[in-house]
Amino acid sequence: MPDNTDLTNKVARLLYTNSGVGLLTLASNVVQRLWKWSRSEQNPTGKATASVVPQHWQPNSGLLMTNDVSDTKPEDVVPCIALSKNDSYVMSACGGKVSLFNMMTFKVMTTFMPPPAASTFLAFHPQDNNIIAIGMEDSTIHIYNVRVDEVKTKLNGHQKCISGLAFSNNLNILVSLGADAQGGG
Repeated sequence: MPDNTDLTNKVARLLYTNSGVGLLTLASNVVQRLWKWSRSEQNPTGKATASVVPQHWQPNSGLLMTNDVSDTKPEDVVPCIALSKNDSYVMSACGGKVSLFNMMTFKVMTTFMPPPAASTFLAFHPQDNNIIAIGMEDSTIHIYNVRVDEVKTKLNGHQKCISGLAFSNNLNILVSLGADAQGGG
């Protein structure tokens, strides 16, 4: 990926796609970019490799995946990003609403969970892309159903903002980590 010294475009978060063919970045300017490895003589599998530079990919429409940042101060923002298991959707937030994007078109499917209490960590349920765990700045965790556009459950138990969430792939468990150094499950 090209070296960019512009601090307004600094990468704040990055994720490999689950398929292994791309890298998704969320920059401090709230724009997400998708970098893909192509099949070639040097890379016959088309998967992520250090020997081939990935190429920036954008749909033909030219759309950018940009987050809502209304009423936010950039210095107070905790950028967060999560990718669905099948790589079809990415959700992210940078202090404003959580945005759900289609990975093929970069179109915003929906936005939800406006502040106050900004999102600090996001996780898709591994078996159902419609169920999302959202860690919040106010130490709560919201279990949100995208399909019906509502918070199904609000979990408490931390004293400080949520800094990590992980669903088990095999068990019906969500593990959380807070800035208070407390784990929950």
